Amino acid sequence: MHILLAAFALISMLLFPINATSQTPHMQLQSITDTRLATPTFVTNSHDGTGRMFVLEQGGRIMVVQPDTRAATVFLDLTDKAMTSTERGLLGLTFHPQFTDNHEFFVDYTRKPDGAIVVGRYKVSGTNPNVADPDETVVLTIPHPAAEHNGGMIEFGSDGYLYISTGDGSTSYDPANNAQDLNSIYAGSDEEKASGNIYFFDADGQPINPPVE
Repeated sequence: MHILLAAFALISMLLFPINATSQTPHMQLQSITDTRLATPTFVTNSHDGTGRMFVLEQGGRIMVVQPDTRAATVFLDLTDKAMTSTERGLLGLTFHPQFTDNHEFFVDYTRKPDGAIVVGRYKVSGTNPNVADPDETVVLTIPHPAAEHNGGMIEFGSDGYLYISTGDGSTSYDPANNAQDLNSIYAGSDEEKASGNIYFFDADGQPINPPVE
């Protein structure tokens, strides 16, 4: 029996050789800017054909990188609004699906002085496409007393909805077990809505019920 198994294994190796080289992923890092960045947390683009890259710094700045010069300049500065400690700060950025027409985008950050999660809507300046108008429309605010597990990823799905990730609202190892509780909204008043969920908004920043599949 052992001889039969050994023979089968040998035949399998001969018929289906394992190519170690082909299974090794090849990754190459490429610098996108010559400007020194401070604690970058995320990078994305505006999908408007300009080739610009937008880099978030944890401290609160969004830097725009031009594809031709590799220079990075300040697109939006939220350092006066964003609280930065451990995992807090400026965490998310996404551009409206119709950004080319309406020039709107959304950011996710933890605010001063209480660390609450804020999702705000902004528009690009009417005179300079590489600078944002500082006026903010708050879309969502979630109290978040813990300095960790703030989520922060926001993105439009192919369905046109804005998906907002808020983390589990807890500390290390999630002692409240929020991440495993689909009904976790910190039992309590509306002011104590917790994290650990994905919030759904339409493209205009209006809350909606989660789509049913």
